[in-house]
Amino acid sequence: MRFMHAGGVIVLLAGLTAGPAWLSAQGAAPTAIFTAAQAQSGRDAYQTHCASCHAGDLGGRNDAPALKGDAFLATWQAKPAKEFFEFVSATMPPEGGDISEDDYLAIVAFALQENGGVPGAQALTAKTATPIREAVTRPQPRRFRN
Repeated sequence: MRFMHAGGVIVLLAGLTAGPAWLSAQGAAPTAIFTAAQAQSGRDAYQTHCASCHAGDLGGRNDAPALKGDAFLATWQAKPAKEFFEFVSATMPPEGGDISEDDYLAIVAFALQENGGVPGAQALTAKTATPIREAVTRPQPRRFRN
């Protein structure tokens, strides 16, 4: 009987040791990869260049996908911010347009902010390799092994 009790203590201690690591991974503050000025500029650029297709609230409409929420995160969370920037700048708007690199970066910063990202001192660049899941606060689903 004593052996079972000791085993339970070991399991409990293992759970307590692993618990805080899991909690910090799920509740960790996002990595700041854009500035407040970029996100504000992005809000304006988004309204000018993107809202007519993707909706003013980034919710998407018709064939234009949502740039906010679960559908956006399902597609982009594991990818680096630079990949999202590259995609947007290479394909949007579909009919072409005259949008500067700074405006594209600002639009990406705005989308990250709308998904729970927080601004910081470092500006988003075309080379920012931080995965989007690290730059936003939305809890990501845990995958369990069977």
